[in-house]
Amino acid sequence: MNSKFKARALHYGAVSSELLPNSWVLHMDEETYMDVKNAHRLINFCYDWNYQIMKLGAKPIYAFGNCTYTKQDVPESWFCVCADMMRVAEDYGRYFIAGNILHLTILGSKGSFWLVHEEIEKKVGFDVS
Repeated sequence: MNSKFKARALHYGAVSSELLPNSWVLHMDEETYMDVKNAHRLINFCYDWNYQIMKLGAKPIYAFGNCTYTKQDVPESWFCVCADMMRVAEDYGRYFIAGNILHLTILGSKGSFWLVHEEIEKKVGFDVS
């Protein structure tokens, strides 16, 4: 039930915001940690894709990031690290195989770290009603 309300809030944000052309929207969960290095990677990713879209005619895309729950390479417990490895492996399998090989999101998606081009954000939205 909570995911329905989260989706509605995301949809409201997408349709009521004045996104500039070739903007990007980053969806993150509240517990997602962002450091400076990853912020720079996201900025570079957006610049690279904006170049491909504007100059080379590429289609707008969306990208999934991988979330790990062990903070800054300091494991709280080895059990948690092992459990997290299984989830990360499943994420890589789901997103890499479906997205890069099949070019489909047939295996579902999670919104915990999701970067979306504004054109897709406006067209698809998150309306679940």
